[in-house]
Amino acid sequence: MAIAVKVASFEKTTGNTNRFLTDFIQLVKEHNFSWLPETPIGSLKNVNAKSIFRRIESAIIKFCDNNEAIEKLAYRDRLGTTFTKGWANEVLFNVDKKTGDLVVEIYPGNTKGQGYHIFRNEPQFNPQLNIDGEYYAIEKNYHIKLMGQSYITGLWLDEDDFKKNLYTKRNFHKYTGRVRREAWKETEALLDEHISFDWKSKCQWQDKVLNSNRTLFNISFGYYINVRIPFDRLSQLDVHHNDIIPLAHLIESIYKAFETTLLIE
Repeated sequence: MAIAVKVASFEKTTGNTNRFLTDFIQLVKEHNFSWLPETPIGSLKNVNAKSIFRRIESAIIKFCDNNEAIEKLAYRDRLGTTFTKGWANEVLFNVDKKTGDLVVEIYPGNTKGQGYHIFRNEPQFNPQLNIDGEYYAIEKNYHIKLMGQSYITGLWLDEDDFKKNLYTKRNFHKYTGRVRREAWKETEALLDEHISFDWKSKCQWQDKVLNSNRTLFNISFGYYINVRIPFDRLSQLDVHHNDIIPLAHLIESIYKAFETTLLIE
């Protein structure tokens, strides 16, 4: 397995990835992570995002094995799990290449259907989460998304980008979902009223929407929320190659915090 991982790593750097080899390594990893030559995070002398990522993936596999309702996502380009609540469909895990921190992301209200679960009341999120006995601040931003048969365009915003609160129960029910061309001026007026910068240029509203041959689009008011677990904390937890349980417990604690306390219902 050490040879297989080394060959796969070399192939990846040269852009000649062998699908059979990578699938075989993934199969072995999901069967028994300890068969792979993984270095525990606590033994890494320098921040090594790839090694940290491999250990996080092993911890996620262990977490999913212990929770029948949760599955590891099958994507090749990102790492994550399914989510049990109706207001989001996945939780994503990344490693900051500069710091080695674990960054866990979720996108509540990414579709109109998910939004119904959030905008039952005026939406509120906890500013910090209790994860494995310690409190971590969340970072909350906003994503307005326009969809047709695929993604059209969108806007990423933070609190300072709004003149006044756009994400209200009234606005959600009145303005999101399917919008036909004859009602696009209402969407324009709404965003003009609430957003403080030139949002039309930012999302190429003229070219991608008004000048298109579309007759409608679907708009959603979603959020982008993340929490960051420092590299030092990961190092304290993950010290033995054959013991992924402490790291898997951290993954479970993050997941449960998102599931039970992130959204104030």
